[in-house]
Amino acid sequence: MTDDKRSLISATLITQIEGFIQRNGRDHDAFVVGVAKDADAALAGHGVNKAKHVCMVLNALTDERAEGITRHFAKAGCTIGEQAQSGFVYCYRRAFNTSP
Repeated sequence: MTDDKRSLISATLITQIEGFIQRNGRDHDAFVVGVAKDADAALAGHGVNKAKHVCMVLNALTDERAEGITRHFAKAGCTIGEQAQSGFVYCYRRAFNTSP
């Protein structure tokens, strides 16, 4: 998905994740973005405790849109997490007890 063909939904989701990153440290290198069918299980698999760690989950509605969002954040410097066939995108700030 190229920037000029990005849908309004994709642009909105990217803006939401960018805002999340900006509010929580502004360093893309410190964040992981991934796609999972069960985002809660994926976050738990990374060692993320939703009550203690900075994280978010968004429904991108389609696999293609979710993949485009992760490609965008990979280019921005984020680490890419799980890449399952699902429309759920998760993002979290890495901590000493998360993997990665």
